[in-house]
Amino acid sequence: MPPALQRLKEPAGAGSYPLHLRQTLAISAPIAAALLSEIAMGLITTVMLGGLGDRALAAGALSTNVFITGLLMLQGVLTGVGVLAANRLGAGRPQEVAGLYWSGVLLAVLMAAPLFAVMSAPAALWRAAGQSRMLAGDVADYLHILRWAVPAGVVGVGMMRQFLPAIGLQRVLLWVLPAGVILHAGLTRLLIQGGLGLPGYGVAGSAVAIVITLSVVAGAMIAVLHGSVRFRGFVRLSRPRLAVLRALLRIGLPVAATVAVEAGLFLATGLLAAALGQVVLAAHMIALSVASVTFMVPLAISQAANVRVATASGAGNPHLWRMDPVTFQVIMSRLSGIVQEMQDSIFRTGYRR
Repeated sequence: MPPALQRLKEPAGAGSYPLHLRQTLAISAPIAAALLSEIAMGLITTVMLGGLGDRALAAGALSTNVFITGLLMLQGVLTGVGVLAANRLGAGRPQEVAGLYWSGVLLAVLMAAPLFAVMSAPAALWRAAGQSRMLAGDVADYLHILRWAVPAGVVGVGMMRQFLPAIGLQRVLLWVLPAGVILHAGLTRLLIQGGLGLPGYGVAGSAVAIVITLSVVAGAMIAVLHGSVRFRGFVRLSRPRLAVLRALLRIGLPVAATVAVEAGLFLATGLLAAALGQVVLAAHMIALSVASVTFMVPLAISQAANVRVATASGAGNPHLWRMDPVTFQVIMSRLSGIVQEMQDSIFRTGYRR
């Protein structure tokens, strides 16, 4: 068992809240970096498309929001992979982790297909959602390119974001995904505007950049996991089992439902804003990209708490079952205060101007 997880099997003293706070942050920071990197890619796309006009910005930003919302929901279903893997390691049953991993991979593949189908829908679907004929056509064209990022986003990034922290490899998230943001920024500029002998592809170029970036990032994380001698036993080839799939769904579906409500609100407001015109939608999507950052950090901390409590549960350490939710509340209380202070400062500055 990785040292970070081994410590969860040790009895926790009454005065160890700072220790649990540090350990929870050590897991949540890489997860937050991964989630914020996904949002950053969308924000970079929004900013780059702004130079092409309101129409391009509106279509690209709304399409990216549809994609990210779908990814977050499906990644929520995969929550059970990390929870059950951490639980088995805590219980001293590492031989069961490989079966969980491959069952999770199968589940991710099965879930990717419906999202791919939705993103392959014709413009009529977006017309039925209340969008103008022109915007519906632009969104459909953009999503028809972006759909090829679904396998990497769900099977690659989604699975790795859940599984790697559970086995103590969360540091991989900390360097691969932020590096992906840098790659995405360069590719987006290159493919939109042209350069290095390539013509500019405009709006379509930004979608292609997302597909390439997520494919490279997913491939890198999978290669690190499967190429590691230390962790190879956790991913040895194993037949997925129906009982494991049921267990994964029992944990993951409620999480996905919660994410669907929360992230779905962001998407719903975007669809409603589109009815007010492209300029309003473009402004709304820019503001939404910034605001969504406050959603991702608590999501990362909650995933870290899942991993720690699941490990402690398997290890029979009931003290931590009570300790980590309290740690989560302490972190969230402080985070909410910081965000509120930042918002107040921004609003006061804007008012003075």
